[in-house]
Amino acid sequence: MTANVVATVSSAGGEAGPPGPAVEDADMKGVEATPEEQERLATGNNNGSLDCKHTPHAGPVRERSVFASTRVFMLVFLSGWVLQGMFLTYFVSVTTTVEKLFKVESKTTGTLLAATEIGQICTALFLTYLAGRGHRPRWIACMMLVLAVGVIGCVLPHLMYGTQLLDVHLDSHRAGAAPVCYTYQNSTDQCDEAHRVNSNTRSNITAVVIPWLFICLLVVGVGQTGIATLGIPYVDDNVGSKQSPLYMAITIGIRVIGPALGFLLGALCTRVYVNPLLNPPDFDASDPRWVGAWWLGMVFIAGFIVLLSALMFCFPRQIRQEPMPPPPKKIKDKNEPFLKDFFATIKRQVTNDILMWRTASSVLHLMPISGVYAFLPKYLEKQFRLPTHDANLVSGLGGILVMGLGTITSGVVILKLVPTARQVAAWTAASAVIYSAGMVVLMFISCPEENYRMISEVSIANSSLDCSSGCYCADVPFNPVCGQDSFTYLSPCQAGCLNSQQLDNSTWLYYNCSCINSETRGDKAMQTYDEGAYLSPCQAGCLNSQQLDNSTWLYYNCSCINSETRGDKAMQTYDEGAYLSPCQAGCLNSQQLDNSTWLYYNCSCINSETRGDKAMQTYDEGAYLSPCQAGCLNSQQLDNSTWLYYNCSCINSETRGDKAMQTYDEGAYLSPCQAGCLNSQQLDNSTWLYYNCSCINSETRGDKAMQTYDEGAYLSPCQAGCLNSQQLDNSTWLYYNCSCINSETRGDKAMQTYDEGTYLSPCQAGCLNSQQLDNSTWLYYNCSCINSETRGDKAMQTYDEGTYLSPCQAGCLNSQQLDNSTWLYYNCSCINSETRGDKAMQTYDEGTYLSPCQAGCLNSQQLDNSTWLYYNCSCINSETRGDKAMQTIERYELFNQTDNILSRSLGFAVSGECGGPCKQIYTFVAVFATVMFVHASGEVGAVLLIIRCTDKKDKAMAMGVIQFAIGVFGNVPCPIVFGAAVDAACRARDVLCGILGACASYDNDSFRQLYLGLSASLMFLAFIMDLLVWSKAGRIDMNPADACPAPDAAPLAVQARTAPDTQL
Repeated sequence: MTANVVATVSSAGGEAGPPGPAVEDADMKGVEATPEEQERLATGNNNGSLDCKHTPHAGPVRERSVFASTRVFMLVFLSGWVLQGMFLTYFVSVTTTVEKLFKVESKTTGTLLAATEIGQICTALFLTYLAGRGHRPRWIACMMLVLAVGVIGCVLPHLMYGTQLLDVHLDSHRAGAAPVCYTYQNSTDQCDEAHRVNSNTRSNITAVVIPWLFICLLVVGVGQTGIATLGIPYVDDNVGSKQSPLYMAITIGIRVIGPALGFLLGALCTRVYVNPLLNPPDFDASDPRWVGAWWLGMVFIAGFIVLLSALMFCFPRQIRQEPMPPPPKKIKDKNEPFLKDFFATIKRQVTNDILMWRTASSVLHLMPISGVYAFLPKYLEKQFRLPTHDANLVSGLGGILVMGLGTITSGVVILKLVPTARQVAAWTAASAVIYSAGMVVLMFISCPEENYRMISEVSIANSSLDCSSGCYCADVPFNPVCGQDSFTYLSPCQAGCLNSQQLDNSTWLYYNCSCINSETRGDKAMQTYDEGAYLSPCQAGCLNSQQLDNSTWLYYNCSCINSETRGDKAMQTYDEGAYLSPCQAGCLNSQQLDNSTWLYYNCSCINSETRGDKAMQTYDEGAYLSPCQAGCLNSQQLDNSTWLYYNCSCINSETRGDKAMQTYDEGAYLSPCQAGCLNSQQLDNSTWLYYNCSCINSETRGDKAMQTYDEGAYLSPCQAGCLNSQQLDNSTWLYYNCSCINSETRGDKAMQTYDEGTYLSPCQAGCLNSQQLDNSTWLYYNCSCINSETRGDKAMQTYDEGTYLSPCQAGCLNSQQLDNSTWLYYNCSCINSETRGDKAMQTYDEGTYLSPCQAGCLNSQQLDNSTWLYYNCSCINSETRGDKAMQTIERYELFNQTDNILSRSLGFAVSGECGGPCKQIYTFVAVFATVMFVHASGEVGAVLLIIRCTDKKDKAMAMGVIQFAIGVFGNVPCPIVFGAAVDAACRARDVLCGILGACASYDNDSFRQLYLGLSASLMFLAFIMDLLVWSKAGRIDMNPADACPAPDAAPLAVQARTAPDTQL
């Protein structure tokens, strides 16, 4: 609007003016239009944006302050509502800490949560009736102060008893191992005098603190009443009916942010130690001794609420501009009593059948939501093994924020589509049945249940097994351990463990456990025992240790660890030499190979039969090897840059590195004298052959030497001392029985001719037997002229890889079909057991398809559902290591001892419940978030149905009736009922000094069925109530402004601003 609109109004003396709408009756006094509505009235454009009879009086306009703005009120009001919601879920997020600190049950914490609803019930009806007709912003401000007082009161127990409670808690979780098995006569009394004093101290404090918290939460409930029941009608009265859905969506949607932030704040505070001024303890939040700062978030919330209450006092009685007061006769009923028609108002609400059905529906909608979120963090902790802070994060981000998004989305949809009341009621009913079905689906999503051994339904003290009946476990607290059999035991005492050892700050190893089968291997136990991640050196019988880096120690000379086994991590450390200390490896000599590499050798602790990739690369290639360290007795300069060192005692003559072979046996510059050659022969003008050389190992083969020495390019049969010859083809003759040619050597061409069998005559090779391998290949064996020690590429491919090998020719005594196309033949007299072809190794030592019988295995053990371990196998070379075999072969006999009392094989266990992280949490969050989004999308429509089914003057009262009913029939019994359902799933309760404490272990299946099943059932009842509302919703007008008659004349005009403040 480019200019202010000036309106002519009638004077008090009755001066004529432009005709306008009739003056509203006394009941509607004090209600005026928002600025943009005033502008439309002034210009004659009343397109249904004002309710009927709500046109303001004419009169002078008062000056407007910054607080006379819908936007400013929404900012302050929603901030207060967010903080209110933050406190509720924050208290829920710290309930597990409160239960742990005060040793109370879930029913007790549920009763505490119900106190806030009791406070609302006590004040809802009277407060909404009185405040609804008074100065509502000031009433809201006063209720904010009451709320802040209640929140601060919840902090006082920490200020008064915090240090004393922490000492008691730490004493009940004394550092050290959990009590192990002792007979009654030899047991250390867990309920000693110190424990009794601390137990009495905790009981006395709890007797004072729990009632005090109940009173404070009751005050919190009183303060919450004014914010919710007065704020929403105040907003609805100051905006047009067409804009109301959007405002309701924003109000409810932003309010949902509060609970989400409450869970996030709880996650942050529980990760801070309960007393931040103390030095941080040497354990983290996953340790049972940890107590989070449960009180810290309350200080933050209370401070901001006090600040917002001061701002709320500044808002006017009405946001819309109010005209000058009417003549005295218009306010003649000013001094009438406020409670004159209280009961008449109540009667109007009770006789409104739609409101009553809608109230019942609201109660049944809120009960399952409130119950689920009251114990959602605990549910996630127990079902998916999440720590407390992670459970709070998932509760806030995975559910409540999604609900806010669903609420805002539904408000925008209602604003755009303008549905009828029946359509809104139908979707509310649909959201209820979808929620109910979603809870049923979630009942089937969980982590595998940890297997517990025969647990009593009463307490841990009565949960001893027959195998630990000789142990005195009456006063043993809950300290779960995971046995090597993958069963969880409530305590080392229940498992019959005789000894313990601390592995790190949070992990203990218990062994000599009579109830644990030493033949079994669970995933967690095996990971601890053989990989060395948490292995106790003492229990492993390790004599020596070495710190490899900041987080890794090497323990060796361990009598309890089978030296034949190799775990991935152990192999990486032990044989690759990446971090190995020379001292611990027993290395006598060392040599710096380059700036970053040292070679350590003559190491007594390293099995010379093993070869790691890096070690082989360094050890046998000789690139930088010092002759002294290699124990070389002789040397020869081959050229300006190369020396040859030989007769080296430290180098295994069986190994061959590429460079060593190239230097050692090629003889490019070698002096015959230094090589100790006794004979020579000129092969051609530029080449001499030196043979019978004592310094050259006849086992080695260089490319050039072989080409010269044994290929016979120019060799005379006479010089070679050949006694026999055979023409192989038109251009090739074979000379054999040559006295000058070392039968141990093989050149490429000679081998191709002599041993590869391309042109070889079986007769010349002295072969006694033959076998056709395929259409083009024959195998000749028992050949007197062929050295059985040599292996050509093709011969090896045929002979040792087993692709075409005839079992008979290989002298195999046993066989086993591995799969449809592969057979295993073993105990083969013709195959050198020292050789290993790639395929043979893959089949023979990886054990993928190996039959235990054919492998000669004497013992076996089932590792899991699909894997068996076979050991003591006579047919498998213990020196070989396939990847899978290394992964599978484990330590077999841990503590195969007997005890005079228990007389049974003993096993071991590690602290903590069995089972690791569970990926099912992602599926749960996805389904849970979807269900919450759908349900939240029906909330805006439900609130609009309440507002539209009652008279305008009864809006606040209608909200009070809903709030009262939700409190009495919903929120008060809800946490108590759900808390009882959670306690019903308790498997065993902790006990100390004969006093039962909080639940120590839950039956996850029962927990899931009771918790989610109860929520689904209540929501299905809400669905039935929604159907009744839907059947009557045709009487509700969702847009009453559309029914306003057109004005008889030009509308009343008032001064209006150019930027209406009701636009967000």
